[in-house]
Amino acid sequence: MKTQLKINEKKLLSSLKHAFTNSHTVLGELLQNARRSGSPEIHITAEDNYISIRDEGNGIDDINTLLTIAESGWDLNIIEHEHPFGLGFLSALFACERIMVTSKFGTLFAMTADILAMRPLTINTKIVQDKGTTITLEGLHNLNKRDIINHLKRLAFGFPIPVFVNGVLMESPLSKNEGEWLNTDVGLMRLPDRIRSNRFSNHEGMLVFLQGVPIYYTGIWFDYNVEDRVIVHLDSRQFMARLPDRDKLIDQDEVLGKIKKAARAEVRKLMIELKKNETADVFASRYKHLSEWKCLDLLNDLPVLPAQVVLQYTGAPNCSPDYMGGFTCLPETPILRGDVESGAVKVFRAPDKDEYESMTYSMFMFESGHYEICGSLDADHWIYPHIKNVEAMSVESIGDYTSARFHGSWVDVGVRFVDSYKIRINDEIVEVFDKALYADADLVLFPAGCRSHDAQVVSQLCSFLRDNDEFDETQYDLEGDKFATFITVNRSTTPIEMFQAVLNVGRIPDSLFNKQFIVSINEHGTVSVESEIK
Repeated sequence: MKTQLKINEKKLLSSLKHAFTNSHTVLGELLQNARRSGSPEIHITAEDNYISIRDEGNGIDDINTLLTIAESGWDLNIIEHEHPFGLGFLSALFACERIMVTSKFGTLFAMTADILAMRPLTINTKIVQDKGTTITLEGLHNLNKRDIINHLKRLAFGFPIPVFVNGVLMESPLSKNEGEWLNTDVGLMRLPDRIRSNRFSNHEGMLVFLQGVPIYYTGIWFDYNVEDRVIVHLDSRQFMARLPDRDKLIDQDEVLGKIKKAARAEVRKLMIELKKNETADVFASRYKHLSEWKCLDLLNDLPVLPAQVVLQYTGAPNCSPDYMGGFTCLPETPILRGDVESGAVKVFRAPDKDEYESMTYSMFMFESGHYEICGSLDADHWIYPHIKNVEAMSVESIGDYTSARFHGSWVDVGVRFVDSYKIRINDEIVEVFDKALYADADLVLFPAGCRSHDAQVVSQLCSFLRDNDEFDETQYDLEGDKFATFITVNRSTTPIEMFQAVLNVGRIPDSLFNKQFIVSINEHGTVSVESEIK
C-alpha cells in the first residue's frame, strides 16, 4: 500500500491568514516588490481605509505569476541574491476586502474573498499600465492612515530608493546609498561617530537592515540616536528572514554574533589607525571604547595608564557617597609607567573587607595619596606586576587618654580620644592627626587635632538610608549635632567647661541674653533653675 502527502488548498489558504502576526507586514512586502521590479522610486497614497502603491519598474507580464503562492516570478539574479518567497501578494489579500492590480497584463479588480476561495477571476485587458505597476487595497483590516504613515516612515529609514507618501518624500538617512559604508563579512556597516570622536552615549547598540528594511534593533525606538549605533545592511545572499512576516532573522543569535565579530574587527582597524596618529595620553583616554570593543591589548605598550582604570581618594570615607559627598575620583591625567616602575606612584587593589576595615583602608589611601585599580585591562598589561595587594592591615592609637560611649538615635559606639593613630598596610605607615576613624567593630578613634564640631565620623558608621533607600538628611544632621556635643562634653577638663558645653547645644532665645541664673543638678542629673541673679 502506498500513500502520499495531500493538501487541502482552501483550508490551507484560510489558515495562512493567521500565520501573519503583524498587520503591517503587507506594507514591507509591497515596498520590496516595487524595489525588485527596478523602479527608481515608489509613490504611495494612504487614507484610513485605502492604500495605493505605484512603481515605475518592469511591470507584470502575467498576472498568474502573482496569483501563484510560493512562485516569486523574479529573475535569476533577484532569486540568487534575495531569496524571495512568493508570499508578498498573499499578505495583501489578507489585509483588505478588495484589491486592484494594474500593469502590463491589464487590470485585475476583485474581492479578496473570491481570490482566496480560488474562484475564477476576470482580467480587464483594456486598462493597462505600460510602465510599472499600481496595487490598490480597499477596505483595510486593522490599518488606518496614521499607522500606515508611521510604519512607512520606519520602513523608508534605510530603504535604497525614494519613497513618497501622499506626495511627501520619506527620510532615508540610513540608506546604503547615503554616506560612506564599510564592506565587511556580513554586509555594509557604518560605525557610530562616538567611537572616532571619543564620545560616550547611553544609547549604544545596533540597527540592522535586511534588503533595506529594519530587521533588528536595540532600545525602545529603532530610529532614536541612530548616530550612536552600529548600522548594518546585511548581505541578503547570506542571511534570510523568518517567514511569513520577515520581522526576525533566521538563527538570529548566531547572526548577531557574526555582526558583533565583524564590528569588532572594523573598530580594531580604526583604533590601530588612531593610535598611529595620537599621543599616548589621547589614545589612552579611549579606554571605554577599547574595552567595549575588546581592543584593550592595544594599551599594553603605551607608557601611560588610562586615567579611567584608577581611583584617587580625595576625602575621608563615608557610607553614602551619593548623598554625603563622594571621596574618590578619576585622576585628571594618566599615570606614567616610569613613575609606577620606580615606585614614585603606587597602585593598590581594594581588599574585600568588613565595613570598618574598608574605612581604615580608605583613610589610608586618602592620607597616603596612593591610587586604586578600578578597571580591567588586558591580562598582559604592564601594570599588573606592580599592583599591590593588601596583605596585612592594622591600626595603632597614639596617646590614649580617655574613652566614652556615644548613644545616638542611629549610632551607638565606643569612642577613644587619642593624640593620633597610625594605619599600617603591609610595610607602609601613615599617621593621622585630624580625622576621626571608625577603626573597629565598636570603636571610633578621635584624634586631638580633629575639631570638636567635626561630626564626619557618623557618616562612616551609618548610611542614614530609610527602608525605601531614601536618604534621611534631617536625621543625619541631628545625629551629627549630637555627636559634636558628645565630643565637646567629653573633651572638657572641668565641670564648668562641661556644663558650658551642654548649654551650648541649643539656641538661647534673645529674651535671655545678658541674664544670670543660679542652677543646680541633683543626683539624677536633673537641672533646676533656682533663681535669677538681679
